[in-house]
Amino acid sequence: MPKGTSPLVATMLEAVLAEPVAISAEERFLCGHYLAYLLGGSRRQGIFLRRPLDPRNADRARLLLAMTTVMMANLSEDSVGRAVELLEKRPDVRSALNPVALVKYLASRDTPAKRKRFRLARRKLHNESEYARANMTDERGLLNPGLMPQTLDDLRLIAPAKSEVDDQLVNRWNRISEVWRSDPDFRFAVLKYATMSAYRDPASAELWPEVVYPLIERARWQRRLRPNAEVLLDNVCAKLLHVPDAGVRLDRAIRVAVPAPVFEKLELSLAGFADDSKLEANLLDDSPADADSEHIPSHLVGRSGVSLHELAADQHKDKALVYLNTPDPLRFFQGELRTLWEEALAALRAPGAKKTGHRHVPVGPYRLTVIPSIRGRSAGQVAIQGMPNKQIEMLTPSIRLGGANNKPIIAVWTYQDNSLAISYLDFKGNERYILWNAPSSQQDAFDDPAELNHALYNLGLEAPDQLDRALSKRFRPKNPV
Repeated sequence: MPKGTSPLVATMLEAVLAEPVAISAEERFLCGHYLAYLLGGSRRQGIFLRRPLDPRNADRARLLLAMTTVMMANLSEDSVGRAVELLEKRPDVRSALNPVALVKYLASRDTPAKRKRFRLARRKLHNESEYARANMTDERGLLNPGLMPQTLDDLRLIAPAKSEVDDQLVNRWNRISEVWRSDPDFRFAVLKYATMSAYRDPASAELWPEVVYPLIERARWQRRLRPNAEVLLDNVCAKLLHVPDAGVRLDRAIRVAVPAPVFEKLELSLAGFADDSKLEANLLDDSPADADSEHIPSHLVGRSGVSLHELAADQHKDKALVYLNTPDPLRFFQGELRTLWEEALAALRAPGAKKTGHRHVPVGPYRLTVIPSIRGRSAGQVAIQGMPNKQIEMLTPSIRLGGANNKPIIAVWTYQDNSLAISYLDFKGNERYILWNAPSSQQDAFDDPAELNHALYNLGLEAPDQLDRALSKRFRPKNPV
């Protein structure tokens, strides 16, 4: 039993976990992501960086344990009494849960007969818990705080898409878990950023590997999309106070403690997470309210008319996502730009020659141009041309007197609607970002990759998964040539 578990929770967990059950690698993967979502799925929001969805996730975890206990005890009075006490006292049980408990919860409702008893048990808890009636009831009057899965397939919407769980992923689970258990500073850094209060729970030290790994993945993903208030906090703590905040501490701890091969895989796996606000806005446990509705199609039950399973199978139909033409950007290096500069300068100096500049460099439907300058120490001038009545201009480090030939200066992602996402080094060597939205002929500039990611999300454009690494040594192409 996890350390620090209250006697009530310990008794309930002992009842649930007493009988062993075989769990496949896929079940461990899906259950691990769901439990990690309950722990760290609530993103920081607002100027005070609060986590408004965290209490809801804590309610879900308590209901999962309560219903599993009651169902396994065949709705005995003692089990119902303990479940009601759990809902009323509201201890945080998320750190104590593991994939076995979730698998048994799903098994408790996997036949028509079980589902009938499940609804009866739920009504008992609803009727006997004042807190549940006031805070955990949906618009149909059911004890249901949302995002309570009905089948294993329902969990696929929360977990990133994966065709199979191989030995390499299991090995990464275990390697991360070794660091997790042996390095309390690393564990604290992850939990302090990723969760509301789990860093204070001794049970967190014993989280299963398949929960720890996606918890770290989700925390890294949230760092990528951090709000402006968090970016400001990072800068104030790092540059003015010289004291790292939770996010900066997390970044450093992962770089120091996580083995390099595992860190690279963590960085490459962040594209498949669904935003918590989208999940919360759409997902309901749409179990029939009574036995008479057992055979009513699930899409007709409840106000939302959408089940977890249906959304998982149709998650891209609600909004037409505009995809990248390729996940890897076009990258332009110092040496390549210098060659283009030399070609353009030679054409400029040629007397009587037609001023054609350098050779054509395609960037999707556009072309990249280096503008020649004879001032040796001046900033480089690069433009992407071909837009109606405008061009995208970038001032880069000096091309003529620049550094190593293999230093990346510009990275460009092209979209199926001819939009562009651009990362480049400015004349001071700082990384900057540009979004060209082709349908509206609108150009926007950003200083931070998180801000660009938010803009891409709002426009329905697929976000590049290596946006902040395309100009660094950490970049790893998905389709190397």
